[in-house]
Amino acid sequence: MNPKRKSMEPLMKISQAGTIVAALALTLAASAHAQGAKTRAQVQAELAQAVLDGDVLVSGETGMKANELEPGRYPRKALADGRTRAQVEAELAAAVKNGELIVGDSGMSAREVSPGLYPACPPLSATAELARTGG
Repeated sequence: MNPKRKSMEPLMKISQAGTIVAALALTLAASAHAQGAKTRAQVQAELAQAVLDGDVLVSGETGMKANELEPGRYPRKALADGRTRAQVEAELAAAVKNGELIVGDSGMSAREVSPGLYPACPPLSATAELARTGG
């Protein structure tokens, strides 16, 4: 056997192993990219929605998004709290019925302003308690 060839065997094994690792990494990367790939139309639609929502950086050095710089010009994002619309409407109806809503600038509930219009003191709902305490 040729002595030169024998001395190159470890290098060839390392080279083959490196090629296999690189091929595997390339395959995994291509697979991940294909799963997350979006069409041009999807990207354009997302950009258009971001512009409408003010979710794009404004020019200049502020680093702020348009909706942060001028919040009044953009719709507010809804906060999901896990309640259905029907649950929220039922809570509102109960708060109105019990006089728990704050009226005017006094910070007082309707029950506190006109106690004779409401039934005897039911416990405040969690929403009314938060509004009353400012929490």
